[in-house]
Amino acid sequence: MPTMASKPQPIRSDLRFRSIAPHADESLSSALDRAAGLWGISRWQLLRQLDCTSRNPDLDGPLPAALLESIGRAFGVDPVVLASHRVPKHRMDVLLAPQHRSAYCPLCFESDWLSGTTPYFRLDWGRLWATHCRIHGTPLFEWIAVKDGGSRRIPHFYYLPFDAQLSLPTWMDINLKEARSWQSLGDTEGDAHNLWKALLNVEKAWWHAGIGDPSERVSTAAFHGEYVQLRLAALFLVARHAGQPCLAEALLIPLHQHRVLGYDRRRQGRSTPNGNFRMLRKQLPSIQARRTVLILAAHTLGQLKANVRFETGALMPAGRSREWASHVLSHQVDCKLAKRSLREMDDW
Repeated sequence: MPTMASKPQPIRSDLRFRSIAPHADESLSSALDRAAGLWGISRWQLLRQLDCTSRNPDLDGPLPAALLESIGRAFGVDPVVLASHRVPKHRMDVLLAPQHRSAYCPLCFESDWLSGTTPYFRLDWGRLWATHCRIHGTPLFEWIAVKDGGSRRIPHFYYLPFDAQLSLPTWMDINLKEARSWQSLGDTEGDAHNLWKALLNVEKAWWHAGIGDPSERVSTAAFHGEYVQLRLAALFLVARHAGQPCLAEALLIPLHQHRVLGYDRRRQGRSTPNGNFRMLRKQLPSIQARRTVLILAAHTLGQLKANVRFETGALMPAGRSREWASHVLSHQVDCKLAKRSLREMDDW
């Protein structure tokens, strides 16, 4: 009689991490990056030890039960508890693509380290609608040490007790000093930073309205608001012909604020084709570009409490006005799609 081949059984990973379980506000991808950094290996090498066969799974979204169980066992955490860190499938659009979730707050990292905690990336920082720290009210900055797939390398010194004598890498030191500088501007008078303050206030209002909340408990109004804003945001990255700048490039940003607010085509890369809002989360790698796009979206909706000017110095037409709509349409390749996107905001 022919013998029946037995079905191969999945290998049970016995790997145990030496890092603490994910913090309540931490993304699961961050927790795995912390664990990988402690072992001195890449995120992918760590996942292979957990018997993960997918090369670049989105670790902040739904995961196979077997992988979630392996991660939970390695952290010493019940997989049910671990699952609370993942974003539901139908809410993944509020997050940037995995390779673009590199924003961080230098002040939060400093506070973590001072308190004896290895600095970690908050899930909140990976949202499309978040370009500021909701704790410190300062701009988020880009974490430079990122590998393929969005893996963030954590420096070895962050796993050790705080050392006031240690010199941070140049880019981290610059970001920390700039974050402190922007924090001190929050209560200043004058018009020099009105555009930035207006964006900061808009982001706060959107969060309180539920816009961009990655949890599944989002209201119908907030869900529709996200849809409207995505459609509008995509319009500002389109140019009708090669010689025409997109609207994101036409926004006047004071020179002393350009590093934080300014759009740079060289860093932005390929534009969103024809106002394709479904691709937006994958095509905004630069946090400066995201700020520019959010400024223009808020202006279009009439929610930005600041004057917005073209780079020529001329005042942009008021949001929700026919003149502004006409100007937006003059940059579009697919005017039919753009008109539909502009009409959508009338119902919100």
